[in-house]
Amino acid sequence: MPTAREIADRANAWIVGRDTGMSSQAMWAVMMGVETDGSSPHPRDAADLGRCIRLLEAVPEWRPRLKEMALVNGYWAALVAHWDELEALYAEGDWAAVYRRMGQILAPIEAKDRSVVNLGGGASVRFGRP
Repeated sequence: MPTAREIADRANAWIVGRDTGMSSQAMWAVMMGVETDGSSPHPRDAADLGRCIRLLEAVPEWRPRLKEMALVNGYWAALVAHWDELEALYAEGDWAAVYRRMGQILAPIEAKDRSVVNLGGGASVRFGRP
């Protein structure tokens, strides 16, 4: 069983690498207990999801803690509830299917989010955070 130090070392090596994005950085911050500015961007497409998946592959001890991300905001909660499904779709390599499913999962949350303006045709604009 890895020590807390070994886990932190792997996590810290990951965060300074090139395979990061805003959502995976948000996941890293929550798991490391790092104070942030309050914004915790969620994955918005297959590329974002992939970076989060690879973070969990780099630090598999965090996988059981994924529920902590559900406490961050409604977007994360919706995605965490469907994480295994999204991860399986991602593993199939059909990025369009991943994007479509993420859209279905996030649409009800986005519909209630007053900072999001739906422009139609799948396009929207977000003002402020996340």
